[in-house]
Amino acid sequence: NKTLDETNPLLEAEFRYNKHDLTFEFGTPGSKTQINQEGNFPIINKTGSIRDNGKLVRILVLDNTSNHFTADYADNTSEVTAKVDGMLTYDAVVDGVSLIVYKGLVRGLNTIGGTTGNLVYLGINGDFTPTKPSYPNKTIVVGRYGAIHATEGTIFMDVSSTLQSKINELESELSLRGYQNPGICQKCAILPQDIVIDPV
Repeated sequence: NKTLDETNPLLEAEFRYNKHDLTFEFGTPGSKTQINQEGNFPIINKTGSIRDNGKLVRILVLDNTSNHFTADYADNTSEVTAKVDGMLTYDAVVDGVSLIVYKGLVRGLNTIGGTTGNLVYLGINGDFTPTKPSYPNKTIVVGRYGAIHATEGTIFMDVSSTLQSKINELESELSLRGYQNPGICQKCAILPQDIVIDPV
């Protein structure tokens, strides 16, 4: 529908061209999906309680009844839970199917405390944080801050396999005891200004 105002919410399955973002988009329950500008994946909530919009989640197992993967909050406090597969774009009701974004711009977030362009890290209980976690908590980068706002903030998410492999490479480099040159990274695929290297 070419006449739809791009600033208005979309109904489920409603379709339009968004001139501002130069893309087509369609409505999903409580959200929207922009074609070719974000990667989405459906999950089903089998936790027994609502999982909140804007929370980071990890995929668990395949639910054979619905043929969807289950998911629950990611958390940086252990190896098991410190895995991020995406961010919920609306509240996931119990036994309901919801979309998570693994790459693209996520809107409608409280990003107060972050700085535009800076890295976003996995926090505790599905939260994201601008603060790099300290040992023994795990460091998982999930994207970068966009707009800073209490209700209309944005984050560019990227937990695709490409980014994760870069982060894994970086973490491996930093774990080497022979790394004696703090502040310089010659092998990492991430820009030096993104990296804080503690002396070993």
